[in-house]
Amino acid sequence: MQSLRGESAKQKFIKEYRDVKVLVYAVLLNGDKKPNQCGGELTDKYYQFSAIHKNTGRKEIFYLGYDCGQQLLKLLNIPVDSIKLFNPFKQTIDDGLSVANDKSSSMPKDRQIQPTTLANELFEIISIMYLGLNLSDTHILDDIIMKLRENIGENPSASNFASVNTILNKYGTISGILERLQKNNKPFKTFDFLQSRAYLKEYLKKKNMENEKINF
Repeated sequence: MQSLRGESAKQKFIKEYRDVKVLVYAVLLNGDKKPNQCGGELTDKYYQFSAIHKNTGRKEIFYLGYDCGQQLLKLLNIPVDSIKLFNPFKQTIDDGLSVANDKSSSMPKDRQIQPTTLANELFEIISIMYLGLNLSDTHILDDIIMKLRENIGENPSASNFASVNTILNKYGTISGILERLQKNNKPFKTFDFLQSRAYLKEYLKKKNMENEKINF
C-alpha cells in the first residue's frame, strides 16, 4: 500500500479507496511493533484503519500515528472526537466510547451521550481482540464497532456478543489474550465483563445453546 505521508498522498488515497473505517484508536503496547503508513514505526498512540480499493476490491488494514491519523480523519470528515482512545492501563483518563468523560471534547453537551455498560464492555472486548489477535478477516468486528459508534446510548444486540464469542472460540479467551499482552507492560486495569457474560448466557439459553463456552 502507498505511503500516506503528506496531504496529497492522503487525497490520492481517498480517491482510490472506499469504506474507510477506523477500527481502533489505542495506546501502543511495549514490544508491539507496527508499521506507520506515514513512515517509520508507531511510537505512542495510533489508529488502525481498514479500507477497500475501488478497482481491485482488496481490503487493506493499516496503521497511522496520532498526528497523521487525525489529519486523515479530518480529510474524511470523521469527527476526531467520535473516535475514543482505548487504553488498557490502570489510571485511564480517556477510555471507552464515552465522549462525556473527555474534558478536551469540543462537542456540545447535548450531543455528549454516555454508552451503556454493555456497549462499553463490548467495545473493550473488541479492542482487546484488535490489539491481541493477528486477524486476517475482521469484517464482523469492523461492522460491530461501527454500530457501537453510531448507536451510543443503546444496548448492542446479544447476537453481536455471540458473533464475537464464536470468533474467540478459534483463538482462546479474552483473559488469555490480556495475559499475553500484559508481558513487558505496566499493569492493566481490571476488566470486568460480568454484564456481557450474563447477557450472552441468557441469549444462548433462548437458542438452546446454554452449554456453549463463553470466552470473555
